[in-house]
Amino acid sequence: MDSYKRAEAMIDSPNWGLLFCIGTFSQMKGGAKNIFDAIEYFGPRKKLIYAHMRDVQGTVPKFQECFLGEGNFDPFQVVYALMHSGFDGFIVSDHVPGIEGDRDWGHKVRYADTAYIKGLMEAIEKLKTMENA
Repeated sequence: MDSYKRAEAMIDSPNWGLLFCIGTFSQMKGGAKNIFDAIEYFGPRKKLIYAHMRDVQGTVPKFQECFLGEGNFDPFQVVYALMHSGFDGFIVSDHVPGIEGDRDWGHKVRYADTAYIKGLMEAIEKLKTMENA
């Protein structure tokens, strides 16, 4: 986090923002806490431009990519935090694990990730509506 804060201070531009790789923050020392620290710090100030949903198990120096929901963070909590932080950028699937019978680019897993993320976003919107009723 400190490095990202220093980068922002060095640039000092209203156009500076993060391509926020959730998996990268999760695999740093401290794990999933880094994700929420970044969302809390950068989200309300509109500095999270693009979010890559990628899940990992473990932290540096020993980690591996995995399917969403099988790693260090709870995808519901991350999407909820993003949506409540003022984030209004894109959320997309990032690197995906390979599965038998898929293409090199991982079309099947990317489709599953996209559906998962969309379902989370819809559930959170419905919760908001129910809470405000």
